[in-house]
Amino acid sequence: MPQIEFHTGSVSQVVRDLHMPVKEKVLEGEKDNLINPVFDALVLDMPTPWEELPLIYGFLKTDRAAVCYLPNMSQVMELVAKCRPWPLLVENIVEVNWRQWDIRSTVVRNTEDEAQDQVQAMVCRPAHTQIGHTAFLVQLRKCASDITKAVQE
Repeated sequence: MPQIEFHTGSVSQVVRDLHMPVKEKVLEGEKDNLINPVFDALVLDMPTPWEELPLIYGFLKTDRAAVCYLPNMSQVMELVAKCRPWPLLVENIVEVNWRQWDIRSTVVRNTEDEAQDQVQAMVCRPAHTQIGHTAFLVQLRKCASDITKAVQE
């Protein structure tokens, strides 16, 4: 079964925690691959993920996804521009919309036989309100650096 870990707070603190075993390897003389990829995926919900990605994407395994949740398109454009030097390809950008739903218990009305016992049922339908915008999801994929350069050229 896969292991799922959630880290909250400072990305630099997460990186420090992940580097602890690496420091021990260096002291033992192992200097190859100082950053050991440990994440199968990353999800970043912060206003400036391009400032934190250089600290953390080395821990993302090759051919795995990083998803950033951003409230406006100017942040998406900034992220896309900042990703160019890194081995991260912009794979997908999706706008997330918000729609409230009305889910409740109700009595089923039987017009033929009023004497019949009332039956409870669930009603599930979208609320009668305007659909609003919440944010954008940007899906990045880590690849080998030579592949990234070929795609960018």
